[in-house]
Formats: sequence, structure tokens, C-alpha cells
Amino acid sequence: MALNFLNFSELPVKSLKAIFNKADSIPIYGFNFDDGKGVHVDNFSNRGNSGLPISTFNPALMQEFHKKFDYDLIVLHYGTNVLNY
Repeated sequence: MALNFLNFSELPVKSLKAIFNKADSIPIYGFNFDDGKGVHVDNFSNRGNSGLPISTFNPALMQEFHKKFDYDLIVLHYGTNVLNY
């Protein structure tokens, strides 16, 4: 599996409208609008679960994300929304 990265413009983008046909077959992880300076936050949201879905992440793909964005810190956050009554 490969991480694809596409630059739409070298100039600042003020708005973007993306329309996808059959989007369920396209693995899109997001759009990046920052300049690469300062703190960069990515969110792989898996709300309302115990964290077990993290085990389904593709390690090779996650390594490609790291090569592209050079993460210094990864925070795993779990809240009370995963507790039983």
C-alpha cells in the first residue's frame, strides 16, 4: 500500500471543493492546508471505542505517514466514552 500525496497549488489556497464519485472506494485520509511550520496535528479519529481498532491500522501505511510528516510525538487519547455503566 502506498501513501499518495498531491499538491494542488504552490500558492496559498483559500478554499477547496472536492467532489468524489464512488468515494467509498477511495482511501482519502485528509487535506493538509498548513505551511509545515510549528505544531502539526493529525487526527485518526476512533471515538467511542476502547482503542482496539488501532490494531487494524496498516503498519506500512503508518510508516509512510511518518516518513512524509516526520512525527516527533504521537498521543493516544482515551476518554470516559469507552466505559461501561
